[in-house]
Amino acid sequence: MKRLFLSLAIFASTTLADVTYNVIGYPDTETGAFGVSINGQITKLTTSTLTFPLWTGIVAGATTASEYKYVKLDGAGAPVLEETFVRKFEDLTDAHTRNEFFERPVTKTRLPNVPLVYDPWAMSDSKAFDDEQIATFHLTTDAGQFDAMLQAPMEAHPIKANVRYINAKVVHNVDNVTLGLSGKSSMEFNKMAFKLEFDTAYNQSFFSRPSIKLRSESSDPTLIREKLYIDMLNVMGVPTQQGAWVRLYVNSKPQGLYLMVDDISKSFLKQTVHNGQILERGSLWQMNAPVVEDQADLRYLGPAATDYPKDVYKMKNLGANPAEAPMTQLLQFMKDLADFNVDSTSAINYWNARLDLDGFLRNMAMEYLAGSWDAYWYSGSNYFIYFNPTLGEGANKGRWQWISTDFDGTFGDGDPTDILTTYQAYANFDEHDRPMITKLILANKDINARFEQILRETVGWAFKPEGLFPRLEAYERMLAWDVAWDDSLNAKRANYPGKTNGWTEKDFHESIAGPVKNMNLGIKLWIEQRVAGLEAQLGFKVQPGASDRVKRPLHRPHGGKSDAEVNTSALSSAMALPMIQGVWAALAMGAVLAFF
Repeated sequence: MKRLFLSLAIFASTTLADVTYNVIGYPDTETGAFGVSINGQITKLTTSTLTFPLWTGIVAGATTASEYKYVKLDGAGAPVLEETFVRKFEDLTDAHTRNEFFERPVTKTRLPNVPLVYDPWAMSDSKAFDDEQIATFHLTTDAGQFDAMLQAPMEAHPIKANVRYINAKVVHNVDNVTLGLSGKSSMEFNKMAFKLEFDTAYNQSFFSRPSIKLRSESSDPTLIREKLYIDMLNVMGVPTQQGAWVRLYVNSKPQGLYLMVDDISKSFLKQTVHNGQILERGSLWQMNAPVVEDQADLRYLGPAATDYPKDVYKMKNLGANPAEAPMTQLLQFMKDLADFNVDSTSAINYWNARLDLDGFLRNMAMEYLAGSWDAYWYSGSNYFIYFNPTLGEGANKGRWQWISTDFDGTFGDGDPTDILTTYQAYANFDEHDRPMITKLILANKDINARFEQILRETVGWAFKPEGLFPRLEAYERMLAWDVAWDDSLNAKRANYPGKTNGWTEKDFHESIAGPVKNMNLGIKLWIEQRVAGLEAQLGFKVQPGASDRVKRPLHRPHGGKSDAEVNTSALSSAMALPMIQGVWAALAMGAVLAFF
């Protein structure tokens, strides 16, 4: 009976229903348009002020069994450019396409799982970070102000923009959003990084993420390294930024392919650290190293805030600290670190009472494994530390948590270039100590043993070719068209100040596997050699396979659905209503059922 109903539904949808086609595209002129071509017959699609650049149209008599292409049209409706490939419906019971992008053959990519090493950190879902698709940001703003921002980034001030976000299913409009530049080192390049701030006081919203960053990834020819690092932190069970790629257009002009990530702010604490719960947030500090001499090393320099460089330790949320002494809790943490006896036999208990020790060690394990040179271990930079008032129990409730950020300088992008270095020799502490490494990981035998165990477990289950290469190769297929498009914009970017690495489509593919100009190591080579080096150093052998070390939850805490949910519920949720409608329509029309 189930087979009969499914066959009826497919028969009805492919013979009787009109089909709606949806394509995202930018015509060559203001009067241009887009159409859909079915069997050589072009039907013009339409848009509106609320949906542009999404073009939509119903083709009467079309069926989901029909192959189709999208076509760019001139003002008279004549074809200008036709897609070079043929599209097909994946699900014949659909009555409409996804919101597909012109000249991009794939809209959704099923990504292989990265094996879970530890239980995932529970965080609230956001539709913004569906990493199986590339969404499109369409921004409109004052052209002169935007150009001035790009011409003088160091002096730029935020401006206002109307934001339209279009993914495979959604068109989301928000007006009067704050648009600014983001990052410091990214301003050295002529492909700028951006930040969008949505004002919740005026009911502006973006999928529970009021502030997001668009990372330019200018130093990485693949644009993948940072996302792969995020994937690893997710399977290591620590709170971290989420990421998904987006295309960015401003005033209908292409800006390029970006990695959209969380902005670590008070909202991040609520949605990511506290799983969407509303509660009192603790103290949050952003750590940086503006110059080599000034690092966020957590060395105790004295009891006064004036003893510490202002640009190194930046308060992002006061928490329970007195307003007149915002560094109170952080200074106590640094004092405890300075007083810590590295020969202590109760070191793990000592630090578990002050810090999410395992979370810190997992973050440090990833810094070493991925060669994250612009981070704490190597440079005393690019991390946040958060006093989470909900960790622990009783009178001693509250622990510091480590939150890493900015993962572009990883997997062979930049220094260090010696991938066979042991973790003991990974960084030089002679000129600048970073005591969270030297006193905890390197000097205390109990914490060191726990750190090495985390390295073995991470490499044994996820950070290895079988664990990461399938996801990496899926990203390569998913991004190839858009990275080539991004690289094609380098000539236009030359009109703005800043450098460019001049990456090409060839560099994109080659840097996944091996060396390219200005970069000695590809992602795959980095992973292979790091694993081999660690096996030799710790005297163990990574076993074959790509299974999870812990049970995978039914629902992924960082967005989307788990494999189990997709396999068990997708059929009923996606097909139940079309099946019923299709069956009744078929019966009402007197459909011939003899072939069943």
